[in-house]
Amino acid sequence: MTTLTYECPECDGEGRATRSKWGGNDPNTWTVPCEACDRTGRRTRYCEGLFCTARATELVTFPDGASEPFCARCARTAREDAGMEAEPARVW
Repeated sequence: MTTLTYECPECDGEGRATRSKWGGNDPNTWTVPCEACDRTGRRTRYCEGLFCTARATELVTFPDGASEPFCARCARTAREDAGMEAEPARVW
């Protein structure tokens, strides 16, 4: 299963961030590796299920149009709670 990721907001997906000593329009800046995304430019989405800390593997879109990231187990539960049909079993 693929883990869902999104562009890091700290470095705008570049993997490096600009820092300054004084902030604002300080011309004395330097580039540092982004610590928020470990220099990859991507961050991992985690499951939105209650008390679940697993990595999200799929987005569930609800009938009202909202979508949330869930792990496979919580996605199945969320679909059942919303009265949606479960995803059909995949035949390999």
